[in-house]
Amino acid sequence: MSWTFAFRNLFRNHRRTVATAAAVIAGFIGLLLLGGYIHRVEISLRTNSIYLFNKGHITIFKKGGLERFGTQPSKYQVTPEMLAQIQTILESKKNKIDWIGKTLTGAGIVSDGDRSVPFFATGVDLQTLKNSFVNQDVLNWAIDFLLPGTTGFVQALEANPHSISVTGRLSDLLRKKRPYSKLSEDESYVQLAGMTQYGDLNAVDVKLAVNHSTGSEMLEDSGLLASVETLQELYSLEGFHYIMVYLKDIRDLDQILVELNQNFETNNFPLQAYRFDLPAISPNYAGSMGFLYVMSGFFVFLICGAVALSIMNSLTMGIIERTREIGTFRAIGFTQQQIAVMMTQEALCLCLISAALGTFLSFVISFVVNAANIRFSPPGVTNSIQFILSPNLYLVFVVLFIFLLVVGLTAYLVTTFKLKTKIINLLTDAGA
Repeated sequence: MSWTFAFRNLFRNHRRTVATAAAVIAGFIGLLLLGGYIHRVEISLRTNSIYLFNKGHITIFKKGGLERFGTQPSKYQVTPEMLAQIQTILESKKNKIDWIGKTLTGAGIVSDGDRSVPFFATGVDLQTLKNSFVNQDVLNWAIDFLLPGTTGFVQALEANPHSISVTGRLSDLLRKKRPYSKLSEDESYVQLAGMTQYGDLNAVDVKLAVNHSTGSEMLEDSGLLASVETLQELYSLEGFHYIMVYLKDIRDLDQILVELNQNFETNNFPLQAYRFDLPAISPNYAGSMGFLYVMSGFFVFLICGAVALSIMNSLTMGIIERTREIGTFRAIGFTQQQIAVMMTQEALCLCLISAALGTFLSFVISFVVNAANIRFSPPGVTNSIQFILSPNLYLVFVVLFIFLLVVGLTAYLVTTFKLKTKIINLLTDAGA
């Protein structure tokens, strides 16, 4: 009954109700669309880090290898024996694991005989490349990070294990015209030179196959992708920089990570497993999401503050207009708390109605914006990506909870404070 009464009271002053509802709707749409944008960016960056940056859901290094592999690769490589131990440990969890990948990284000089350019290479096993390029999350959320033709690197490696993929800028520095299929046999081959684990200079002949993008401005001038076997030959290493564990369900990540590290510790294996989203593993993901979370917190504070002020103003005016009515309630036995609850219910009813309209409008706006295919280039990202808003029901309930909490607390506190007036003064007040 009290909720019905509260709902009917909303129509006593149509203009004030509409003005307050407009503020709540605008705030609800703002938070929902902001949440939808952050949700899209988080999934896109996560997918890019896990599959296209070849970090896996879990990244396993030899202890100390995360920090020291670059200077002492022979000492901190994950050896084939260690890989066998990892595979044995993960055998019991094979129903939760998609596959296990291998990566080797290193730097050196790429030359065609006339020009020499420094590179930073990532060597990945063929299975990881195959699975990553056709992964459904990549196709749904990170397709903007794949250049046309990049997926052809798998076929190129199958035809020639010494094929490589380079970034567009590195290709320009070498003055190699694209597509490489139009180059002569001699023109398509270049040499990679690097320092072996023994301190000797070594070189291998490789063939330019396709182009890719690192997705990062910092790496675009030197990015090179090759098979892990090619880099093992170049650096005279038998092992790997790190091992990647790809999961079928990301919700299993924490459990498997804890069990892995416990197993390494128990069996005295010199290995350490890390989450993909740590700053040391995926700095681009961690830095971008850290900024977005801080920015979103600022906007949540501003929007909730504006909604609270709107509710406060509306309730204050309502109490002034209904002073005698409130005095009558008090005179027939209603307590201050009961009246405060009743007026809070009015505010909550208004919030629920506004949330329903805000949700509908948010999904309409998202559909229109996504259909418009608006593209932009975020700072630090080499190629443009589509501006996509992806609100969902989970976000709707989170934003609704925040608004109900803000509106309910504001309404109750304001009403309780304003009702601290003697009954006789309420009954004799002329009102607004």
